[in-house]
Order: sequence, then structure tokens, then C-alpha cells
Amino acid sequence: MELGESIAQLRKEKNVSIKELCANYLSRSAYTRFVNGETDTSATNLLFFLDRLQTSFTEFMFIKNDYQLSDSEKIMINIQNAYFREDFEYLEVLEKECDFLSCGESDRYNHLSLLSKIFQQRIQNYEMDPTVVDQLKKYLVGVDTWTHYEITLFNNSIFAYDIEFIDSVVRRATNGLERYNAIRGYTSDSFGMLCNVLTLYLSSKELHKANILFNVMKSTHLTENLVKERLYLTFYQGIVELIIQKDMTGKNKINNSLNICDYLNLVESKITSKTKAIMVVHLYGRVCWSYELEDLAKKYNLKIIEDNAQAIGARWNGIRTGNLGDAAG
Repeated sequence: MELGESIAQLRKEKNVSIKELCANYLSRSAYTRFVNGETDTSATNLLFFLDRLQTSFTEFMFIKNDYQLSDSEKIMINIQNAYFREDFEYLEVLEKECDFLSCGESDRYNHLSLLSKIFQQRIQNYEMDPTVVDQLKKYLVGVDTWTHYEITLFNNSIFAYDIEFIDSVVRRATNGLERYNAIRGYTSDSFGMLCNVLTLYLSSKELHKANILFNVMKSTHLTENLVKERLYLTFYQGIVELIIQKDMTGKNKINNSLNICDYLNLVESKITSKTKAIMVVHLYGRVCWSYELEDLAKKYNLKIIEDNAQAIGARWNGIRTGNLGDAAG
């Protein structure tokens, strides 16, 4: 539908008269010409209509698109799903489709094509093509203050970047967080980005950076309805207390968070027909193991692989790590 048609449909569905919609701001004839496609309208007038109809611009565009996601949003979802399925062939198809639709280096379809490429390389365990990664870096570095789009792009490609690059952009990535706190979806994605960066810092033993970033996370306003994000915050608080502050009470926060995840089926729901094993990472001499983990592996006939590089000699119920699962490295 055209903009005018969409406004007219929305007005009728909300039982708002033309007089009520136009108020004293716009004439009835100007409205009629607009909805009939005889004239365009200014952005100011369009926003006025949406305000009178109590509808956000994002919601309006969804309605205009016949209650469907945009083409680029659909492709993004298809790329993510193909990556999770490790569907290399479909990623190649999506890459070619994006290349065809792209109009330049900085447009959305080119970025989607680049994501398809690095997902293919990761599935095949190939080294990341520096020319592809550099294009993504160039765009992200060129944006002074990130919006929801840049945060989403970074979240989906974070595995391709080195710590130095992440250090250089994490500040600008967090600059806009406070501005978007009122928008639930934006807060969720922004906080997820911080979780991803914090995980990288911890796994790279960048503990000072991890501690600084966690303090940023603590200062993020999480409303009561952001249950998943508050659960993540509690989990990472336990990690920081246990590993950085050497406070053993952090273990209780970790266990409580994991128990809630288990109760809400947040772990088990990630298991698919392609899941063959569960990998646990024993970190900084701390053992990652539980009876619940053993039960889950037995239920789905999965192997348990231990990453024991940073906990050699640690024990769980008298058994040394490396001997708890089916394999270890």
C-alpha cells in the first residue's frame, strides 16, 4: 500500500473521523488528495497523522507492508536461521540475492551479504576473509553514535573481530544506550551486545576490561518486564564476583541463574536434532558441572565435552576435571 492508503485504512480501523484526524492543522481536501495518491505529503504531516492515530512510525510501516516484515528483515532472519542450521548452500543463495539488491558499500543489503560470507566461513572453520571483515569494520567505525541497526550488525558479527577493534568501538556502542532505555526491544539488543562483549573479555582473560564493562551493565536501567536481561545480569554478577573479586558467594548467583534457565527451559529449548554434544568450559580453576547437566545429556543421548585448559587439577565430588565427561581437551 501507498502511504496515503495506509493512513486511510488505519483511520477507518481506529474509527477516527477525517475531522478528528485533521483537527485544525490540515484541511479535509489536502487529506483527501493525499490518501487518493494525487499529492505527496511532508514528513511533518505524516508524523502528525500518526500522532493523532496513536501509532508509532515502526508500527505504521509494518501495517503499510500488509503486516509483513520488510524484505531486508526477512533476509536477515533467513540468514540467521541458515547459520544456526549450518546450511552453507542456502547462505550462498542469500549472499547472491543480497549482492543483486545492494546499491553500495554502506547499504543494508551489502551488510547482509557480508554477514552471509562470514557465517559461511565460520561454518567451514575457515579463517575470516580480512577484506570482508574490514568492510564491516569500516562501516561500524564510521558511525559516531550507534543506533539499533549498528548494534544488531555488530552483535551478529562480533565473532569476526579482534579484541583491539572491540575495545575501539565498545564506547560508541554504549553511548546511545541510555537514550534507548525507554524502547524495550532496543534495550534488549543493546544489553545483549554488552553480554557478548563481556563474554569475550572474560574468555580472553581481560579481567580489568570485563570489570569496567560490567559496571556499565549494572548502570543500565532494566525494567521489571526485561526478565531475561535481569537474569543475565545476575549470572554475570556471579561470574564477576567469583572470578574477579574472589567472592565465593558469586557461585550462588550463578547456580540460581542457571536453575531459573533450566526451569524456564532456556537451555533445553536450544537442543535440536543436529545437537550432538554439550561443551562445558571449566574456567579459572572453577568447575562447570552439575547433576542436571548429566541428566540433560542422558535425556537427549548427547556427549559431554570438557574444555579443561584453565582448570587442570580441579575436582568435582572428588573427580578431576577432564574425567567427568566423554572427552576433554
